[in-house]
Amino acid sequence: MRRAREPPSHPVGEHVYTFTIQSLVKTRPWINGIESHLDSPVVDTFATPRFCLSLQGWVGSDNERITNIWLAWRGSRIADAKIFPRADVETLYPGKRHVAGFYIDAVPLLFGEDEPLKVILDTEDGRSSSVFEMTLRFAAASASLAPANNVDDRVCFAPILALARSGTTFLSSLLNRNDGVLGDDEYPYETRLGVHLANEWFVSMQPRFYEPHATRNSQSMDQNLLAMLKILKDEHGVAAARLAAFFDGARRHYRDKIVDLYRMLSPRPTASVIIEKIGLNMELKLLDGLFNTKPIFLIRDPRDVLMSMRVFNERRGIYEFHQAHAKNFGELLFSMSANLMQLVANYDGYAGEKILVRYEDLMRDPVAVLQQVQSFIGIAGSTNDAARAVEKAAVHREHVTAASPAASIGRWQNELTPSEQTTMNWFLQPFLSRFGY
Repeated sequence: MRRAREPPSHPVGEHVYTFTIQSLVKTRPWINGIESHLDSPVVDTFATPRFCLSLQGWVGSDNERITNIWLAWRGSRIADAKIFPRADVETLYPGKRHVAGFYIDAVPLLFGEDEPLKVILDTEDGRSSSVFEMTLRFAAASASLAPANNVDDRVCFAPILALARSGTTFLSSLLNRNDGVLGDDEYPYETRLGVHLANEWFVSMQPRFYEPHATRNSQSMDQNLLAMLKILKDEHGVAAARLAAFFDGARRHYRDKIVDLYRMLSPRPTASVIIEKIGLNMELKLLDGLFNTKPIFLIRDPRDVLMSMRVFNERRGIYEFHQAHAKNFGELLFSMSANLMQLVANYDGYAGEKILVRYEDLMRDPVAVLQQVQSFIGIAGSTNDAARAVEKAAVHREHVTAASPAASIGRWQNELTPSEQTTMNWFLQPFLSRFGY
C-alpha cells in the first residue's frame, strides 16, 4: 500500500495560501456496484494547515472498468488522479471485479471554499459520478494577499456575468466609452485574453496532468508538485515565507501581463478599469484572486432570452447560443436551467462588492443605469456624458432582434404558445422567483 504523505509539522508562513479541510462527505454514486474509500486525509488531520491537497484512496466496481478519476470544482477539471493497482483491496473485497487505487495532488490557491470539490470517476461505458465532496477553509491572511503599492495594483477588473442575449454587448459598449476604462468603443476584447491569462496563472501552479501509473519513472511527475513537496518538508519553516513570496510573485506576474495587454490595446493607457465579459465557471474566482474585482451581474427574463436567441440564430443561420448542443425545446431548457443555476451560484456566492443590473432597466433608462454602474466601479461620468455614450452606442444595432427596446421586454408572452409558456415557467421557476420575474 502506498503510504499517505505526512502533513508538514512546522507552522506555515503567515501569508501563504494555506487551508484546512472543513468537511469531507462520501457521496452515493449514481452508478450501480461502486464502492469507494479514502485512506488520506483522515478526520484527525482535518485541522492541519496545508499548502497541497493530497487525496489517496481506492474505488471498486462490480460491473465496469474504471477509466479515470479526477478532481473537479464548479464543473472545471482541477487535477487528474494517478491510478495504480491495490492488491490489498482486491484481497479484502474479492467480489469487486475492478479495483483502482488513486491519488490526487493539487495546489488549491482559490477553489473549494464556497462550493465543494468533487472527486469524480468515469467508467468504460462512459458514465460519470461523484464519489466524494470536500469543502476547504482558507486562512484569513491567505484569502486576500495585500499587493505592493504600484500603479497596476490599483487597476480594477469589472467583469460582466450574464447569459447570452442579455444586453452584455450594449452595456460593455457604453462602459468602454468612458475615459476611465481601458477599453475602446464597443467590445474589442471578445477573445477574453485577460481571462485566458488568469487561467494560465492558475494552471501553471497545478500538478494536473498525470500519465497512467508505471508508464514513466517517478522523475516524470509534475515538477511543480515535486518542488512544493520539497519545500513542505523543510523542518524549520524557513522556506514557507519564500514560498509565499513565490506565490505572490506569480500572482503579480500574471496580473501585470493582463494590465499590460489592456494598456497596449487601449487608446487610454492611463485608465484604471478593465471591462470584460466572462464565463460562469471559474473565471470570476480566478480574476478575484488577481485583482480588486467588482463584478457586474446582468440578468434578463430568461423567457425573453430564448426569444432573442431564436431570432438571432435564425438571422445568422449559425446556432451558437445554447442551441449548438440542444436540438429540441426540452434540451434547450435543460441547458438554460444549468446556465442560470451557475449565474445564481456566482451571484449568491460572491461575498465582495457586486452590482445587479436588470436588462429591463437598462433598456428603459440606459443613462441612469450606466451612471449607477460607473459609480459602482469608481469612474466618473456626468448625465450628459452618459447620454452621449448611449446615443453613440445606438448605431451598433446588428445584435438587435426586436423593433424597439420596449418590444424586447415581455415578448415571450406573444411568441410562445400557452403550452411552451407552461413548460418554461416550470423549468425556470427557481430563477424567476429568485429575481422577481
